[in-house]
Formats: sequence, C-alpha cells, structure tokens
Amino acid sequence: MEKDELEADRIGMMYMARAGYNPEAAVRVWERMAGASDDQIERALSIFSTHPRDFKRTQVLRRHLPEALALYEAAPVKRDGSLRLADLPPMAQPPRAAKK
Repeated sequence: MEKDELEADRIGMMYMARAGYNPEAAVRVWERMAGASDDQIERALSIFSTHPRDFKRTQVLRRHLPEALALYEAAPVKRDGSLRLADLPPMAQPPRAAKK
C-alpha cells in the first residue's frame, strides 16, 4: 500500500508539472506536513494511518524532482501567468473566401 501511495505522489507531481504547476510545491506540502505533530495529522486526516510517513514521501518526491522540473520547464503555459509563446502550436489559418 505504501509503495502505491509513493507512486501516486510521483505520478501526481509529473502531471502537475506538465500542466504548468511548479512541482516544487509537492515537496513543500510534505515538508510542511512533516512539521506538524503526529497528533495534529491524525486528528486532521485519519487516512495517514495507512499512508507513508511525510519524510519518506518528501524523499521520493525530491528524488524525482529533476524529471518533474524538466516537464515544468517544457510546459508552454505556466500557472503563474507566464507563457512560452515559442512553444505554442502555430495558429490555424482562417479559411479563405472562395473566389467567384
């Protein structure tokens, strides 16, 4: 079960990077969770009893971060509002009016 959760974390980070979201945020989430006490986490989300510990999730995400950052850099639209125009597909030409 833990292995599945870690794989889901990795795949989720890749999806967010391809969608133009900075994958470093995934690592920050689990670093922040690691700063919370076990009691706080258990009260907030009971699912953590079957999930990997925060430090392990952070380690796995950090290991895959270079791959995710490459996907993020290649994403034509960034969710911070920036756009890589050179990477967008060319606009389709409007149909020409038929000559009579």
